[in-house]
Amino acid sequence: MTTTRRHFFVTIVGLVVFVVLAGTVAWRQRQSPTAGMNNDGTTTAINHPLIDQYGLRPSQAFAALPVLTESIMALYPTFSLNQFNFAADNEVIRLEGQEYLVLRGCPDEACSNKLTVVFYRPADQAVYVLHGVANADDGDDSFRVEVFGEPGETLRQALLYFYSSR
Repeated sequence: MTTTRRHFFVTIVGLVVFVVLAGTVAWRQRQSPTAGMNNDGTTTAINHPLIDQYGLRPSQAFAALPVLTESIMALYPTFSLNQFNFAADNEVIRLEGQEYLVLRGCPDEACSNKLTVVFYRPADQAVYVLHGVANADDGDDSFRVEVFGEPGETLRQALLYFYSSR
């Protein structure tokens, strides 16, 4: 088994074990927003103040928080808002007693080659980013991830969880 394949196998086994054990970890208790339909056909998150404040979509969060884009670019200079052309709805998680706004997006509709996950902690405006790219050269389903913002191990595992649950 090549070193790359072994690393990928160990990573996947670690992720599976982590996800299985995550049921007992507090951050696993996600608070997914409930969307309500407005008269104009748009949806509004009605269950969490962070979603109400920053929006249900990453584009709304970036517009409401110009400092978020600046903070991401300070950590990850090649970041572009185009990495969120196709994006999941924002989510809120509680991890180690702190709330985080979670944004996920990719540059194209497939989302299979690149995905960016951003955790934003409003309490102190901390930002953590994970950017993953598929390894096309390996001929398998492996990927390379870069993590920015020096998260602790729990935050790092949570970023990986959101990356792998795309």
